[in-house]
Amino acid sequence: MGGVTHLIVFLSMFSAITLMSEAQYLLAVTKDEPSRQYYTTVYIGSAAMTSPVNLLIDLGTNLTWLNCRKIKSLSTLGLVTCKSSTCKSIPGNGCDRNTCLYRQPRPLGKNTVVTTGRVVQDNATIFTTEGGQPVHIAPSRRFTFSCAVDKYLQGMAPPIAGVLALSPGEFPFWRQMTSAFNVIPKFSLCLPSSRYGYFFMGTPSLGGKKTVPMTSTTLKIDSGKYLISVRSIYVDGVPLTLDPSLLEGGAQLSTVVPFTVLQTDIYNALAQSFTLRATVILWCLSGVS
Repeated sequence: MGGVTHLIVFLSMFSAITLMSEAQYLLAVTKDEPSRQYYTTVYIGSAAMTSPVNLLIDLGTNLTWLNCRKIKSLSTLGLVTCKSSTCKSIPGNGCDRNTCLYRQPRPLGKNTVVTTGRVVQDNATIFTTEGGQPVHIAPSRRFTFSCAVDKYLQGMAPPIAGVLALSPGEFPFWRQMTSAFNVIPKFSLCLPSSRYGYFFMGTPSLGGKKTVPMTSTTLKIDSGKYLISVRSIYVDGVPLTLDPSLLEGGAQLSTVVPFTVLQTDIYNALAQSFTLRATVILWCLSGVS
């Protein structure tokens, strides 16, 4: 996999001790270097007329939304009605007469609720795998998403035309696809440090023929967020002195924020400890010279 595996995130609704080598379905992940945004390509439309659409990978979005003008043919696109069970099950749903609408905070920019547009359904095509590598195109499956207007794409890299939902909710892309193909409701992300990575659905894989043993970090799901427990923070082997309640909420995993965000008290303690340690090291080096 070359220079891909600087960060590997495995997300599952089940506890996984080992990762089997035979992944079920696969999408490639690309890193846009200038923006440090990760995106994948989903093929939308009928088998005779599919449209590749690049979508920002986001662990916090509940329903995929995109600029539907990127779809070449709208002949297979169907509106979701407001009274349907599908519409009623979507978090943030709304209505425009009998048409279902979707409201969702954008992953970039100000965290304000916006109406991204009408909820629709169309076919989505992905790849099957063998030994972790794509071998052929899987039959298309019906896929629920929302149409967005251009202004909601502000802040996204030029190749990107929407957001791929990977939240633990009811209608994220991974749950729709694993349900449609009747495979284990599980997905894994291999985010690249540069260029290309992988997004597996079904049984996770890193390629190869053998089972890949992994040490598991407990994953929590709370309020639609993926969290990991944090017990302590160390600087040069010395734990920070913190109020234990500051770590109770856990650390949220994100694919759209390219840096770690800390609560103010945690940041201040970390900065103070790091500065103190750096000062000691510089003093020692000055003494040696």
